[in-house]
Amino acid sequence: MRLAAVCVATTLGVVAAGCSVGGESRPMEFLTLDAGSAPRVDGAPAGAKTLRVVVERFRAPEIYEDARIGWREGARIQHFKFCRWAGPPSELLQQVFVRALQDTARFEHVERSAGGRSDSEFSLAGEIDAIYFTNSATAGQWELRLEGFIRLVRQDPAKRGDPGTVMAEWPLVEPGKEGSFVTGAVTGDDAIPKALSTMVEAVAAHLRDRSALIAKEAAERIAAAR
Repeated sequence: MRLAAVCVATTLGVVAAGCSVGGESRPMEFLTLDAGSAPRVDGAPAGAKTLRVVVERFRAPEIYEDARIGWREGARIQHFKFCRWAGPPSELLQQVFVRALQDTARFEHVERSAGGRSDSEFSLAGEIDAIYFTNSATAGQWELRLEGFIRLVRQDPAKRGDPGTVMAEWPLVEPGKEGSFVTGAVTGDDAIPKALSTMVEAVAAHLRDRSALIAKEAAERIAAAR
């Protein structure tokens, strides 16, 4: 994915350039975690869409609930001045999973919930534990940390306040991949924007493929539970 092809004007928009914690004034630029549709992994025939599910907005600590992008240095978290998420990460991740479920051949209806009560028996609900950049001053490397999970929950719509039963839980990042979204040595501030964009592209691609597999597994579990 070329940097020039993923500016804010595109649906794949990752990061163009200019993410900085300081420096001269420049246009604001945006990142998203949506890398588009993955190749279909569900072999269900056309016309087999019979399942229904709601995707809840992800829960997250307050610091990760807005569009500012965190850069962690020790115990401090600063924010890039000229680069932001295209929306709160909790909404961006919700959209990733809505797309993945819609792309399968199994779901008749996928509801995107903004909160409140839903009459759906099955839901996907996730949490973000952390999403921030960090860098090693000695090695000159940057890393994007994403930690969290998503659960498949079954609840009784007739019972108000029913917390439901967790049917399955998946980490957002494939086990064994944690800490793998790291750049090589970055020399000079001018090289940082491209390094960050490369990491976000890698994470977005990972989430695209990961969410497709989770959508397939969720469909199988829902179908078996009906």
